[in-house]
Amino acid sequence: MTCETGCGCHGACTPSLTLDPHKRVHYSQGQVLGVDEFVQEEYYFLEGARRHHRTLHGYGTVCGLGVSASDKGNEVEIRVAPGHGIDTHGRELHVTTAQCASLDAWIAGQAASSPPLALPSPAELDVWVVLCYRECLTDQEPIPSGPCRTPEESMTPTRVTESFSIRFDLQRPDMARFDAIRAFAALIGRLDPMPGGSPAMSIDDFLDEVEAIGTSTGSPPSPASPATGPIEVPEDQMGEYLAAAFHAWVTVVRPALLPDGTNCAGSPGGDGCIALARLRVPVTDAGGGAVALDGNAAAITVEDVDRPLLLSTQLIQELLIPASDDGGVIDHDALNGLADDDHLQYLLIQPRTGAGPSTLVEHLSGNGTFRLQDIPQAAVPGDAMPWGQGAGGDLTDNYPNPTVKGLHGLDIPAPDDTGANDGMHLTVENNGTQLVWAAAAPPAPGDGAGEENLVRLQALSWLHGGASDLRFDLQFLGGAVETLPGIAVAFWNEQVGDSVVELGVDGERNLDLGSLDANSFRIYAEVPDDRLGASFAETQPRARLRLPPVALIPIKPDVAVGQTLFGSGSQMDTNLAPGAFLRIDDNTHAEIVDRQLKIWVELDGDHVRAFTDSVDPDITRAVDTEFLRSRLPTGDRPEGAKRGTQGGLFSSWINFADTDGISAGWVNVNEADASVLSALGIANTSIEAFLQRRRALGRFSTFDEINAINGISDRARRVLTNPDHIILGAR
Repeated sequence: MTCETGCGCHGACTPSLTLDPHKRVHYSQGQVLGVDEFVQEEYYFLEGARRHHRTLHGYGTVCGLGVSASDKGNEVEIRVAPGHGIDTHGRELHVTTAQCASLDAWIAGQAASSPPLALPSPAELDVWVVLCYRECLTDQEPIPSGPCRTPEESMTPTRVTESFSIRFDLQRPDMARFDAIRAFAALIGRLDPMPGGSPAMSIDDFLDEVEAIGTSTGSPPSPASPATGPIEVPEDQMGEYLAAAFHAWVTVVRPALLPDGTNCAGSPGGDGCIALARLRVPVTDAGGGAVALDGNAAAITVEDVDRPLLLSTQLIQELLIPASDDGGVIDHDALNGLADDDHLQYLLIQPRTGAGPSTLVEHLSGNGTFRLQDIPQAAVPGDAMPWGQGAGGDLTDNYPNPTVKGLHGLDIPAPDDTGANDGMHLTVENNGTQLVWAAAAPPAPGDGAGEENLVRLQALSWLHGGASDLRFDLQFLGGAVETLPGIAVAFWNEQVGDSVVELGVDGERNLDLGSLDANSFRIYAEVPDDRLGASFAETQPRARLRLPPVALIPIKPDVAVGQTLFGSGSQMDTNLAPGAFLRIDDNTHAEIVDRQLKIWVELDGDHVRAFTDSVDPDITRAVDTEFLRSRLPTGDRPEGAKRGTQGGLFSSWINFADTDGISAGWVNVNEADASVLSALGIANTSIEAFLQRRRALGRFSTFDEINAINGISDRARRVLTNPDHIILGAR
């Protein structure tokens, strides 16, 4: 099978060492330790874990390792899924990636085997998929060596990698222990406890059946008797049969299953491989004595019936130990007035006497003339519930078909056949005298989830996705007003100025660590990568460069009620403020103006601490920056939603343009969007015609292509073909 091992080696890779699994190293002061001591120490613990696996748990597939057949080209591919298993030695098998092999190629290769594969009769092969444990010496490292040794001769492996191999085989792997466990479990399952009487098989005869499992030479082993029916055993002797069977299994059968010369304290011998599946493969004569697969993947049967499976102890626990009940009656003979003698009819007029059959005085269906009367009502826990008795508590009407009338003692509204209650849910209300369940419509989207009283990002100094000159009018503490390059944001809860956020600034109003700072607020510029040279002008690769702000200034923003765009504000003398202005360096701003760069703004709301008057001032929470996103293309909630999720990443972008259009800088018309074209003073009708033509061409190669556009004005042609300000690619 190809993909045979997980590390590339074939066969056992470890050297033969004389090791004792029952010895561990005894350390003492001054003792000289060599390789033998470390190898023995490792072997002691490794073999102990493996002995635990094989003696107390068994072997087989633990998880995954499914086998499937599929057509791949003109061949059939057998695939083994990743998974985990334990081999017969107790070694762990890790198959981390799917393994595959061509079944056609393997069958064809059997013609060269000795003796060559002959066409069976009937023409069907049993091919086993077998998983084996392998170890590989890896991680070559140099060691000190003599002067005459080459560098290659000075290398030695420093790690042992636990790996695997998967192969096809015409022979079933040795699974005697697994077959014996199945046979013993089947034999135990035949024991059928019955009240009184004599056993169908004595304990001695039953032990002969058990011990025969260990002496069987066939595969799989089976009890000496071919019978498969129940073995009736008196109830009071069942424990004796089980105790004797388990004693024989442990002391006689399990040791007999080991190869000659081994015992329960040692290794089971063999290669330890386990079966994953048996493939029923139809074959045909390929001529020249060769055999070939007959058909495609659909003709192959993948059987898992002989695959040993190893269930976890927790699963077996849940299967064997029933969940605790609520104290109710689960056995009918525990009901008041009934006894074990009433098993057959449950309601007897004349009880069974002795071993004879049970009889009724008269047929109860005798034309309605015979009736059961005076059946008492169930009054205490354990009483039988008569047919027709009225239900109580949250139920109404009669058994066996009562109706639910309430939940937890509160009445619920009756169903409405008109459909008026469709889509509603139950809510608890007070009807004036008591609490009741009432039908209510679910909350509207955006009004029923999330926290209230969150501070949100409510206003910006730029238009998202539009054009801006990135300038802000700031009134300093001394009263002077100056127009500065940068961007500003404003936060509040319900109205302007009702909330503040914590800004990470020091006394000099410089950027510092804190809540809203350079780590939570980021500005990028998208610039051409000029380093690639002019040959890349047509593709114009782009890079996003971080623009560190010069200062972060707490401000009181000048935002009108109901507005989300503002362009001025006043400096504050505290770092708890309803807004923040991020000033951009003058030289950086000049570069943005000259190159007409696109600006990106990001804000991590979960970094920013907010304070509101409506909550305890000692409690701070993250700003909800996703509220503003509900108005953007990336929005996740309806416009106007009053509730939101704390935190979130806010992202926006700006196309720079001077207020006078293109009085300075360059515009790439192959990348400019509608907002940039509008900032150039071009009318909407011309913009639409221009963009439609660019979409049809993919990109403009010459200014003549722009001049030829139908539907744009003469002014638009002059602006869009002015080489002093317009470019078709990278500069």
